[in-house]
Amino acid sequence: RYARGEITREEYEQMRRDLS
Repeated sequence: RYARGEITREEYEQMRRDLS
């Protein structure tokens, strides 16, 4: 998902919640 280096702020926050 964010491995390409293209990550939006929404995906970043969602990713953090997923990893939480």
